[in-house]
Amino acid sequence: MKIGWMVNAIGSMAGKGKMSKIVPFLDEGVAVTISRINVDYVMTGRGIVHLWGKTL
Repeated sequence: MKIGWMVNAIGSMAGKGKMSKIVPFLDEGVAVTISRINVDYVMTGRGIVHLWGKTL
């Protein structure tokens, strides 16, 4: 059995590069399309973060 990492590369900027799409919290009721169990790393144009095992 091979073991791998789940890596999500997402765009981090909106508004022609003037506004970040990365936010520390989500508003109540906002849909999340990737469950946290499926995310080890998140990469953006601003950097990379290792999230595996982190809690809210």
